[in-house]
Amino acid sequence: MSDSDIDALLDDEEESDNENKRDNAAFAKMRKELKEAQKRAEAAEASAAEFAAKERTTVLTETFGSMGLNPKHAKFYPTEAEPTADAVKQWAVTEGFIQVEEGEQVEPPKQEEAGFTPTVIQDARMIGTKVYDVQEFEQLARMDPKRAAEVYKAGRVKKEDPWTVGQPMSFVHDSLDK
Repeated sequence: MSDSDIDALLDDEEESDNENKRDNAAFAKMRKELKEAQKRAEAAEASAAEFAAKERTTVLTETFGSMGLNPKHAKFYPTEAEPTADAVKQWAVTEGFIQVEEGEQVEPPKQEEAGFTPTVIQDARMIGTKVYDVQEFEQLARMDPKRAAEVYKAGRVKKEDPWTVGQPMSFVHDSLDK
C-alpha cells in the first residue's frame, strides 16, 4: 500500500468522525427543541385548566346568584356535575338549600352507575371447574351416577373425543335414565 492510499483512508475516517459529530450535534439540538416544546405544551395545558376552572366558578356564582342562593355555596357544588341552572336547582333541592314550591316539580338528578358492573357470560364455566372427557365421565357414571348426572346437566362433559367421534355414548345415556 502506498502512502497516498493510507492518507486517503485516514481522510475518510476524519470525514466520518466529522459527520458523526454533526449528527450528534443535530440530535442534541432536536432533543433540546423537543424539551422546550414539551414545556410550552405543559404550560399551555395548565393555563387552559386554570381558565376552565375560573370560567366554571364564574358560571356557578352567577347561577347561584340568579336562583337566590348564596354564591359562596357554589364551593359545595360537585365538581363532576354540569354547571347548568337545572342541574344546580336539582342539586340545591336535594341538598336542602331551597324548597320546592307547591305544584312545582323538580326532576331528581340522574344517578350514573359507578364502579364495576359484572358481566354475565352465557354458558360460561367457572375457572377451575373440571371438564370430563368421555372415559372420565363413564368412569364417574359407574362410581357415582347421581354426581355424573349433575356433571352432565351442567355441561361439563366434552362430548366429542377425537378417538370416539361418531360412536354412541350408550352407557352414558343408560346411566342418566336411572
